[in-house]
Amino acid sequence: FASLLRQTSFAAARDQTRYAFGGIRLEQTGKGGGGMCAATDGRRLAFLPWSSDRAEGEWKAVLPLPAAAVAERWLGQVSGPVAGRADARRLWLQAGEASFAARFLEGNYPDFRKIVPKEEGDVWEAPRGALEAGVRRAAIAAPVALRAIEVRLDPAGVVLSAQSPETGRAEVPVPGTYHGKRRTVRVNPDYLLDFLRSALGETVRLGVRGETEAMKIRAGDLTYVLMPLHRSG
Repeated sequence: FASLLRQTSFAAARDQTRYAFGGIRLEQTGKGGGGMCAATDGRRLAFLPWSSDRAEGEWKAVLPLPAAAVAERWLGQVSGPVAGRADARRLWLQAGEASFAARFLEGNYPDFRKIVPKEEGDVWEAPRGALEAGVRRAAIAAPVALRAIEVRLDPAGVVLSAQSPETGRAEVPVPGTYHGKRRTVRVNPDYLLDFLRSALGETVRLGVRGETEAMKIRAGDLTYVLMPLHRSG
């Protein structure tokens, strides 16, 4: 459960005016089925399936971000098996004599499945570590006012770039495999780094369908949907 929270919480809204978005969506599909963990702030979405042969009943709820952070720390401190249960209002966790309880958020959560691209489009596969290092290097030259880097996709090689009057220009080639059309997409490097730091898979699949269409990015079981930035001019 701690891994589910750690891999998805980065995408939840920190803006308190978006009340229902300020938490992590938890869904249980029924006995022996497992469920889904998801978070979104309206600009990006992270979701991760989970399975359990002990799951009983169906429920959907939103765990507030502060409660999720406390739960993650609590899970890191307890030992032994952890049992959990939930109803429409609360979550309970139990590990030996230690227990944790949290109240769910009220309100309607968006149907996040509607915004997940059905097709990946052209796919670039890259080592997660190399991609994270490349994004960090390119982001150094990204403008402070408009955080943006370009991802130039070409079968001959993929290059990350950014430029600003203050810092100059950076171009960073990143190893990987790409067999699609030549494309250039602009993304917020901080949003991409959030995903790369949270994912556990060693290989990243970045699916691009167009310069303005949502990208479907995967690493291990974690899926990330990220909107590109519009090109100026």
